[in-house]
Amino acid sequence: MMRICISGDVASGKTTIARALAKRLSLPLISLKDFVEKEGLAEGWDEELDAAIVDVEKLQKTLKEKLPEECVVEGHLLVEFKLSDAVLVLVKGEAKTLYGRMKARGYSERKIEENLIAHYLDYFEERAKEVWGSYIVVENKGSVEEAVEHILEALQVRS
Repeated sequence: MMRICISGDVASGKTTIARALAKRLSLPLISLKDFVEKEGLAEGWDEELDAAIVDVEKLQKTLKEKLPEECVVEGHLLVEFKLSDAVLVLVKGEAKTLYGRMKARGYSERKIEENLIAHYLDYFEERAKEVWGSYIVVENKGSVEEAVEHILEALQVRS
């Protein structure tokens, strides 16, 4: 087995898919957001974007030290560095769906705008190509079960 890293667009369904995948594989699920908080890795708070400021190198080092060998870990920062013995799953969503989810979560217009710009620039896939090279793409059309099946099929091809 391995570490399965789930990343992608904000509000794309990463957490929901990661939770279902972890349950299906009977693996622990680690939320990067919770991990950063628990380990005290936030160096501040960006009021404008309503987001933690994280030293990515420190996060990578701490994950290498403390992450279980077998787990599902999810968070958008996972495209910024590669973890050993891990596979990256990139979750993508449609702009209209992402917008609706971010609006429903009460995100500021600035935060929504920043995240939609990242989506339209395909930031997460560009970073995944640059940092990871090889990864699995899931186009989240709303069916968690289909997304999990797609990931499992792709993982079998890789093993």
